[in-house]
Amino acid sequence: MTGRSPECVSLTDRSARIRLEIARALIGAPAYVVLAELDECLELDETVKLLPMLRALARQEGVGVLVTAANRALAHHVVDRVLVLDGGRIQIEGPSPGPVAA
Repeated sequence: MTGRSPECVSLTDRSARIRLEIARALIGAPAYVVLAELDECLELDETVKLLPMLRALARQEGVGVLVTAANRALAHHVVDRVLVLDGGRIQIEGPSPGPVAA
């Protein structure tokens, strides 16, 4: 089996490291993958590129994907359901409404 060496992975960009972490998490065939505060560890454009991959994963592999993010504007890109919490209270819950104010 061939793969990336630890040295190679340490030199790649953040989005490559996150994709590698997701791939490692999928080895155990989980029911869900949870990515907390994705927009805090990736730039906006990197996050926008990663979200369609996560949606495809959810649909093709039957894996639930839960992504938390501080930037509500990300919601319209690919999410199916939005839950907005503010101070512990639910502000919005339901299907993705399309573009939302940040």
